[in-house]
This record gives sequence, C-alpha cells and structure tokens, in this order.
Amino acid sequence: MADKMYYWLKLKTDFFRQKEIKKLRNIAGGDTYTVIYLKMLLLSLTSDCTLYFEGIEDDFIDEIALELDEEPDNVRATTVFLINCGLMEEASENEFSLIYAKECTGSETAGAERVRKLRDKQKALHCNATVTKRNALVQKCNTEIEIEIEKEIEIDNKTICPSGDGRFGEFWSEYPKKLAKQDAKKAWKALKVTDSMVVEIIAGLKAWRASDQWQRDQGTYIPYPATFLRGRRWEDVPEQALSEDELRAKELEEYLARRGEDDECTGDS
Repeated sequence: MADKMYYWLKLKTDFFRQKEIKKLRNIAGGDTYTVIYLKMLLLSLTSDCTLYFEGIEDDFIDEIALELDEEPDNVRATTVFLINCGLMEEASENEFSLIYAKECTGSETAGAERVRKLRDKQKALHCNATVTKRNALVQKCNTEIEIEIEKEIEIDNKTICPSGDGRFGEFWSEYPKKLAKQDAKKAWKALKVTDSMVVEIIAGLKAWRASDQWQRDQGTYIPYPATFLRGRRWEDVPEQALSEDELRAKELEEYLARRGEDDECTGDS
C-alpha cells in the first residue's frame, strides 16, 4: 500500500509586496482575483503545478470555475491577467502551468511525515534536557557569584571600616594639636563614627582651625584631640571665623614674629 502524499504551498514573505500582486489587487475586483489565484496555486500542487482541462465543461475557464466554486467571469479575468504578467503559461490547449507554484511547493509522504515528527520530538526533548542542564549550571554559577560577592563585600567592609577607626587618620592629619593620640583614638572608637559623621567632623574642625580663638596666642586655646571628640566640639560654632586670606595673613604675621624673636636672641648673644 503506497504512502499517502501531503502537499503544501509556501508563500514567500514578500508575496503581497510583489508588483504583480499589487497590480492585481488594485484593479476592480482585485481581492477576489487574488483569492482565485491562490486557489489555483493550491489546486495545481498535486498535478506538478499544472491545471488541466478534462472536458467536463465546455472550456477550460468554466471547468476551473466549477472546480474552485467561483464565477466564470472572475476566473477568466484572473487567467488573462496571470498570462499577461507571466505568472501562468499556456503549455497547450488543455494545459496551463503556474510558474510561481513551482517555487513554493513542498511535499512528503505520510511515512516521511511520521519520521519528521518523531525527529522533531526527539530534538525538542534533547533541547529541553540541554536547557535544563544549562539552567542548573547557570543557577550554580549565580549561587557561586553571590557567595563571592558576599565575601568581597565582607572583606571590603573590614578594609574600609576596621573596628570603627578606619578613618581616624583623616581626622588626625587635620587636627592642629597632635597630642595624646592613643586617647584620641579611644574617643574616636567610642563615637562609632560613620562616613557622614567624618564629613561633619572634618568640616567642623576646619571651621575651628580658622577661628580667632584657635589662632590666638599660637594655638594655646586649642583643646586636646580627645577632648574635641568627646565634647562633640565640631557641632559648635566658633565665635569668629577668619577667612582664608585672613588666616594666611595671620600665619605670616606669626612667622615674622617668630623670626623677629630669633633675630633678637641672636643679637643679644
């Protein structure tokens, strides 16, 4: 018993953008003619893309119209258009070939269809198994990445904020009276300084450094660093702050005064 044969028509994506089809659709009744053309293509698939006149009706047009369930006048208009545009050829008085159908026809036997479907199913199962393995691998990699990120964050936190005194050096480098450093470190740790507090402390410290009170008498009234921290003195506002120019002028004045004292000492000796 011979296998049953299946046929299909594969239209190209630009089928309706072809100039011939656009022209066919633009004439009066064009959409109907386009449907008739598609029916002709389908009808020709089982006969090597050729339409045959078998003598059932008086002529080819009437017989095709009967086969397609369409009006003979519409079939005639479609046939004339297709022949004029080179989409249909009159091979003989009883045979008409559809050129486009030869490019778009596919076929297979029932046995080949079963084999193809089985292969497609096996391929799909294989792909699913591969995807599952890949997903498991990706999930494992993501877990490892998350662990690594957590480790890096933990290391960074330990590096950036070691026991609360990681940024003490910034404060110490800015503070003008560098005395009792260990006591100052203890005061810094007790404050549990955050990044935002560091900004505030440094800003307040700079304001005090420019103040007249701290500049007076060569810094006699500058408190010890630990006292400054424990008293949260950076939150206080100095009574009078010197501008940068005033501060530089005062430093120059003190420098010249010290030079003068040294000169006097040298002269006396």
